[in-house]
Amino acid sequence: LGKSLGGYLMGHAICKGYINSLSTSLADWPIAQGTLLETSTVQDVINSTLGNQKYFSKRDSGMLRSGREVGNTNIASIAKIELANSKAAKKRFSYGQFPANVALNYISFKTGHKFSSFINNVLNDHVGLAGRLEFNGIGDESKGVIQANFKATRYDTLRIGIAILNDWNSDTCIGNYLKNVYANSISKGQYKEFGDDISKSYAGFFHTNWPGIRDTVMGMHGYGGIAMIINFDDNRIVYTHAVHSNYNYKSLVLKAIDKGMF
Repeated sequence: LGKSLGGYLMGHAICKGYINSLSTSLADWPIAQGTLLETSTVQDVINSTLGNQKYFSKRDSGMLRSGREVGNTNIASIAKIELANSKAAKKRFSYGQFPANVALNYISFKTGHKFSSFINNVLNDHVGLAGRLEFNGIGDESKGVIQANFKATRYDTLRIGIAILNDWNSDTCIGNYLKNVYANSISKGQYKEFGDDISKSYAGFFHTNWPGIRDTVMGMHGYGGIAMIINFDDNRIVYTHAVHSNYNYKSLVLKAIDKGMF
């Protein structure tokens, strides 16, 4: 669920004044200069429309075409090697961990590389986590080492979903951010993955637009079949805590989020 959490944190970074808006350009980030990221906006990042598809594997969204893994490589290294002098292709949806890593590390840059302090403020003071949440990534934060994978208890993960639902229902900056993100969702085209293949659109690292569901719904999906889907119209959350994806997603998740029953 790390990508979606990154999208939520981006909203808080905007609402706290670290980042101006979704239309803010990444051109002020030293790492981005001389790469396709320089012409990207925050909106491009959180919708995974960077135009970076020709530099990444078609078969594995976590791999660069050079053979290096995104999850083992910092943003500075990718910018220097694979993306040096790169130009954005057509800005269409291209799923992968790279845009989410970019989002988190751009937040780090804009907070003066005080990322831990920033997320502690959001997650402890605003969300009210009972325990500790940690993102992967070690080393010099200025090199873009933060990875969009986190560790937290299942109860604290659900608390994040509850906070998102409450924010949506509030007349606040973060609530308006979530509504703006949803309104600017983009088509996922032919993208296919477990659970996600059913939804047709993407909005700020959240999955949206499930056929047959008319309610306003945003979804988070993670490794091993973990899923958290939020129905903002019915104030309903379905959280599937799983270690394998071999379950009936339509029956256990979509029917529950749509009808409130299994």
